[in-house]
Amino acid sequence: DLNQTLNQMIGSRNQDVQVRAIRLVGLWKADALVGPIKAMVNTEALPATVRSEAIESLGQLIGQQANDEAIEAILDPASEIRQAALRTLCELDLSKAAQLANGLLREALSDEAIHSVVTPFLGHREGLHALANALGNAPVDPNLATRIRGLLGSVGRYNPVLDQILRAAENN
Repeated sequence: DLNQTLNQMIGSRNQDVQVRAIRLVGLWKADALVGPIKAMVNTEALPATVRSEAIESLGQLIGQQANDEAIEAILDPASEIRQAALRTLCELDLSKAAQLANGLLREALSDEAIHSVVTPFLGHREGLHALANALGNAPVDPNLATRIRGLLGSVGRYNPVLDQILRAAENN
């Protein structure tokens, strides 16, 4: 039985096998394994790589029902887990992901923190537009605006609405 084999693989001591099996659970929509995947998301003792893959797999498995787990994981101290949670939430509820990212960006102290929040939006077709809408609701710190524009420039991405908001902030 496929579910039994996948269940054995997600319990493997070999992290590469475990991560690939978790990915397959989501891709193949192995609904019978929602429980073990959900448990992995919430097991802080697991490596960040395993938990981040479990978050994305859970989003593929149960869709909008994974929102709470993704939102909670966005607050995780591990950057890899936060990025996976934001990527998942971008697929499930882009507007909510952008609202949460807006708050995280305004608290971000390092370039790495900014990068970990903005990067998940780069993979979504409407991601930067949603981020622009969220950031446009309140004045943006000029230093933050410059750092976000620098990040977007370094990866060759441009969004006219976001750029307008960030340039206006830099000029204040």
